Amino acid sequence: EERVNAREQIKAAVVKYYEQINQSSLTEDIRQYGDSDVSNGFKRGLSFGFLYDQNSAEETIAFMTDDKLQDNELRKYDKNTGSALGGATTGITIGATTGAAIGAWKGAKGGKTIAGAKGAAIGALVGLVIGLIGGSFVDNSSSKKRDNLEQVDKY
Repeated sequence: EERVNAREQIKAAVVKYYEQINQSSLTEDIRQYGDSDVSNGFKRGLSFGFLYDQNSAEETIAFMTDDKLQDNELRKYDKNTGSALGGATTGITIGATTGAAIGAWKGAKGGKTIAGAKGAAIGALVGLVIGLIGGSFVDNSSSKKRDNLEQVDKY
């Protein structure tokens, strides 16, 4: 007598009913509306990994279907690239704002009107470097996500 795999039955039912209701494929909709690996990494990099912990579209599909994730090295590269760009964006924004404020404050004291722009440029450059470095170190998989996807990677 075969045991019924409830998890598989639930997944199959979700896919079936989704397609009946929406007249479209669940996996294709996840690919279309979900994050790519680069944009997923970018969103994590914006907060240096503290505020965003969502799966990319391919990770979600792999979890739902128990399929093996493909091109893990390429996926890691894409996520790390996105993280570095996200970190750089945050760094530039914070650096330019801080630099402009400090430059404007110091410029106002010394009677120089250009100091705010100069401070913003210097701050943006410093922020870019710090953000690229910080974003590059963002771990793109939380321990919970790794545990959930561990079965997928065992194939």
